[in-house]
Amino acid sequence: MNFGLRIAGHKARLAGYTAGLAVLPIKQPKVLMGPGSVDRLCAVIGSYGFSRILLVTDEDLVGLGLPDGLRKGLEQQGLEVTVHDQISPNPTEAQIRAGIEAGKRIDCEAVVAFGGGSPMDAAKVIAAGQTNKKDVADMEGPFRIWRAPVPIFAVPTTAGTGSEATFAAVVTNPDERRKYAIADFKLVPDAAALDPELMVGLPPAITAATGMDALTHAIESFICTRANDESQRSGRITAKLVFDNLPTAYEKGDDIEARESMALAAYEGGLSFAKVGLGYVHGIAHQLGGMYHIPHGLANAVVLPRVLDYSKDSCADRLAELALLVGVGDPSHSEAALADAFIDAVRDLSRRLGIPEHFEQIQEADVPLIAERAIDEAFELYAVPKYMRQDDAERVVRQLIPA
Repeated sequence: MNFGLRIAGHKARLAGYTAGLAVLPIKQPKVLMGPGSVDRLCAVIGSYGFSRILLVTDEDLVGLGLPDGLRKGLEQQGLEVTVHDQISPNPTEAQIRAGIEAGKRIDCEAVVAFGGGSPMDAAKVIAAGQTNKKDVADMEGPFRIWRAPVPIFAVPTTAGTGSEATFAAVVTNPDERRKYAIADFKLVPDAAALDPELMVGLPPAITAATGMDALTHAIESFICTRANDESQRSGRITAKLVFDNLPTAYEKGDDIEARESMALAAYEGGLSFAKVGLGYVHGIAHQLGGMYHIPHGLANAVVLPRVLDYSKDSCADRLAELALLVGVGDPSHSEAALADAFIDAVRDLSRRLGIPEHFEQIQEADVPLIAERAIDEAFELYAVPKYMRQDDAERVVRQLIPA
C-alpha cells in the first residue's frame, strides 16, 4: 500500500479509537500500596466470596518460596488455591493455553498473578480463556474478547511493566518468532498490591531493566500524538520517580523508600500508556523478544535513545519539558537543545545502570523483518510522533548491532 495512504488510514483509525475512549469508561484497579499490602489484598479477594483461585506465577519464584505468603494469606480467607507456575519470560501461546486448562479443571472463579510482566500478562489471558471459547491466537489485537473474564488480581514483584494497571497483555508465538498484543478493557485487574518488600531481593540487572521499561512507557506515551492531560500527568510522575529513585534501587536494593517509589512509577507508567498507546521503541523491542528472547525491559532500554533521536524533531517541545522536569538542561536553552539534553540523560542513566548499548544476538539477515514487524505493530496500535518507512526502521535496528 502507498505509504501516504497507509498513514491516512492509520490516522482515521486512531481518531476512531480516541473518540471511543472518550466515552467508554475504563476501570482502574483498586491499588493497595506499601509494606504488607499483599496481606490486605488477600482480605480484599476474600471479600468477593470466591471458593477456588488459580495463582499464576513462574517456577523460579515458586522455587524461592516468594508466593508462599500470598498463597497462605488466600487460604486463610477460606480459598482453595491452585498454583500454575509454568510461565516463562515472554510467555508463549502454549503456556497460556495450559494455564487456561488448569483454570478450567478446577472451575476457578478468579485468577491471581504473582510476578513480573510475564505472569501478569499470562494471567489476564488465562482469565479471559475461562469465559471465552476462543483460542489464545484468536484474541490477538484490540477488542476481540467478547465476554468478561473471571476477576483478575495482580501482585507485581518487579517495578516496570505496569501490567497491573493496563488492559493489554503480550504473548509470544515461538513458531513465528514474534510477539503480539491482546488488548481489551475487560483485562484491567480488579485490584493490585504494590508491596516494595517483594522487590527488595531483585538482582540489580532486573531492577535496572524493569525500571527502564517504566521510563519507556512514560516517554513514549508522553510524546505520542494521542497524549492527553491524564496520560501526561502519569508520564511526568513516572519520569520524575524513575530518575530520582532507580539509581538508588539499583545500588541499594534494600532501600524500601526507593523500591516503593519505583513500584508507584511502574503503576503510573502503566496508566500513562493505557489509553494512548506507545511507539516504535516497543514495536522494535517486541520483535527482539520474540526472535532472540531478549528481556523486554532491557530491549526497551537499548532501543529507546535511538528512537528518540529519530523522532526528536517532531516532539522536541515535549522532550524539552521532560528535560526540565528531571533537572537536565537550562530553561533558557532552545527546545532542540533541551530535547538533546534529555536524550543524553536517558543514555547516561542506562550507562549508570550497567545496561549495554548493543545486542550481539541481532542477525543482519533478520533486520528487514524486525523493521517490517515493528512498523506493522505501530500502524496497528500506536500514535507515533514521526512515522518510519522501512529504510528508517532498518537504520535504527542496525544501530543496535555492534560495529
